[in-house]
Amino acid sequence: MNARLLYTKSLATAVAISTTALALAPALPATAAIGPKAPGMLKVERTGAGLTTLSISWRAVEAVDHYTVTVFDGQKDVSTVVGALSTNLTVAAPGACTRYQVRVAAVDAEGNTATTGPYRVAPLAPGSVTNLDVDRSKDGTDGVAFWSAPRNPGAAAPSYTVQLKQLNTGKIISEDKTGNTKVSFGGLDPKRAYAVKVTARNDYGQCVTSTSLLRNEKPAEPTGLFVVRESAASAIVMLRWKAPRWRGYGNVDAFEVAYRASGEKAQFDKVPADQDHAKLELDPNRNWTFQVRAVGDERGGWSKPAVLNRDLAPGKPELDPAVTIAETNGTVTVDFAGPVGSSSKYPTMLLSIKPTVASKGFRDTHTVSNTAGRAEFTQVPCGVYTVTVTGMSPDRESKEFGRQVINRCDTGAIPANMWKLVFGRADITGNYVDMRYGNESRVMSTTKRSSKDAVFTTEATLRSGWGYGIWTQASLSGGSSVSGYSFQYDPGYANVNPGFGKALLLRVWDSGRECGNPVAKVKWPDGLQVGATHRVVVVNEADTLYASIDGIKMFDVPSLKAAMKSSGCAANFADPSGTEVGFRSWNASSSVFFENTTLS
Repeated sequence: MNARLLYTKSLATAVAISTTALALAPALPATAAIGPKAPGMLKVERTGAGLTTLSISWRAVEAVDHYTVTVFDGQKDVSTVVGALSTNLTVAAPGACTRYQVRVAAVDAEGNTATTGPYRVAPLAPGSVTNLDVDRSKDGTDGVAFWSAPRNPGAAAPSYTVQLKQLNTGKIISEDKTGNTKVSFGGLDPKRAYAVKVTARNDYGQCVTSTSLLRNEKPAEPTGLFVVRESAASAIVMLRWKAPRWRGYGNVDAFEVAYRASGEKAQFDKVPADQDHAKLELDPNRNWTFQVRAVGDERGGWSKPAVLNRDLAPGKPELDPAVTIAETNGTVTVDFAGPVGSSSKYPTMLLSIKPTVASKGFRDTHTVSNTAGRAEFTQVPCGVYTVTVTGMSPDRESKEFGRQVINRCDTGAIPANMWKLVFGRADITGNYVDMRYGNESRVMSTTKRSSKDAVFTTEATLRSGWGYGIWTQASLSGGSSVSGYSFQYDPGYANVNPGFGKALLLRVWDSGRECGNPVAKVKWPDGLQVGATHRVVVVNEADTLYASIDGIKMFDVPSLKAAMKSSGCAANFADPSGTEVGFRSWNASSSVFFENTTLS
């Protein structure tokens, strides 16, 4: 049966049943509306000496037993019962700064009530001034303060008391009383900072003092500092801040960034003065604290610190178990099965999608509550992107809870005519590379890229043998001599190093020679099946390398040069500088199949 037809018939049946029920039920007498109406024409006026009495009046309501008048002074409610024949009440209203709210309820003999909305009574004295701001001359000897009148002027026209306080001594060095909204100061010490205090007052008193700082020659502190991990690799850290409005009397030449790993001394970098961000390559397995300040003719104050907590260890899933990321037809969804980490520590989640290595292209962010739910990025164009999920705390602490590389439209797919067999035997058809003949085989791409920054993805299956290698930042010399880094899927490493067992290795090659010491190595992850098909992602940006297999983080190298040095390879092997990728198999029983390979 058609769904729309079924709905129509069901509705008709329901109407018929309801009509029958009404016909069988005995007729009921009409009843009046239950309860009184709310009093109308509520009015409250200040009266009496000093306007410290509230005169409250309202329009009478029929069939009431009494009225209840409630007055709220900002701290407590006081309710007064008024007889049915009276429609007014006076109450004391002391306090020049007190704001009152009045409600009147009509109550009938059965206790039914109807209440007016609140009637708000402004304080007698004025509120705080608005838009208070200050400025200082370039030599620091003169200053000015200016503001706008209070939004609540009180019951009489306000005037202003302006005090200038020298911060290092705590002394009030000048006081002006004026009806204007601007005051100038002279004879200031350029080396000293001052506080300008402005109080609005009238005949009934004063309530609020507003304060702004006249700073000295030092630039103010940057604000809004926060830190997240970049799209290319979690070892790349991005800091952003808001530049201070006050930059001192002289020039600001740069922003100085201080960063310190737990238990270590601080390190320092500088970025140009017109830049509000900095990018650092740092060990992702450490907790880091950051601060920033403006420097030039004088050094400004440090910002409040921001903390970036350590990332997940190699061999762990890239995504928190509560997070799922997927892409369908240009829509990227981020689903939360529940809170991620501690929802009290990280009440909000910053979701970001950016090109994995490109400096330009589609990018977007969402800030969502750390609860179960879904967020979407829509109309995502073709390209390779990284989606990250970062927990943000109110006190500028952050932690990454997930990242995933998404290749929309198979961007950068490498066709058969851009693969070259440089050693051994392999079948190359379409986007497939089949190394099924055993022994040493090498295949290289020939895409002629201009940059070694790249995202390399492939699906690899080890059908037999000890393992396979995936080259990145690779180049070719002498026909078959490869230079580059090799991501090595190496269950056969257990035969070489039984104490370590099966492994995932990062090795360096120079002109066909392989360094005997791995640049990095990770124990075989639990549950990773040797003969299954695995999706491998390798990301190079600048001196960093990030690699994952089936969404499990493998390598996150903050500095390949430093890793080369610590492994001992740097002494005899040059840093790779190629732009191509490639595959390798190496023992007699090797049979490896690569498909859906992209380089972008």
